[in-house]
Amino acid sequence: MLDNARKKEIEQQADRILKENDITTPFRFDPIRFLSTRYGFTIQSRTYNDADVTGMLLVDDDEPLFDNTYRLITINSNVINGVDGVKRACFIALHEFGHYILHKKEHRQFAKRDTSCKENTEELEADYFALCMLLPRSLVEGYIKPYSCDEERIYATRRLFGVTEKKAILRLEELELIGANAVYG
Repeated sequence: MLDNARKKEIEQQADRILKENDITTPFRFDPIRFLSTRYGFTIQSRTYNDADVTGMLLVDDDEPLFDNTYRLITINSNVINGVDGVKRACFIALHEFGHYILHKKEHRQFAKRDTSCKENTEELEADYFALCMLLPRSLVEGYIKPYSCDEERIYATRRLFGVTEKKAILRLEELELIGANAVYG
């Protein structure tokens, strides 16, 4: 579990990136296009035999990985083809980007999103970074506070920000915009 000080640092980094790129509404933010155009990532789908591996990051700033690609994020095609596939793919891409922003130490980098590693600090940090990129505090509070009940707030968050129900509930609970254990639908 991440402590509040680390969460604040991660949220500030996500907010800085959003601000630097003039992302001020949920309607204009396409994470896949953003990572491709602003940071030079190639985003691809790949089939992984291990269902726990949902995404992977490969970076080599010195030599191309292949075909002039220096930065690659892959997303397990089983995720994309599943329920809420596009929403989940956006989260996974931003999770991998989180590793790039938060954990890059050298010109080469490798990370994979393994859902079986639930307590790994770097995985938790990358998850939190992705959540903050998709659901920035100021935007969520500004757009969602006017709704009067938990169910409306969850629905509006899912629709406006393009996230899964699980991620909407997680962030809204953290921001204390809905009660703990809120249920949707």
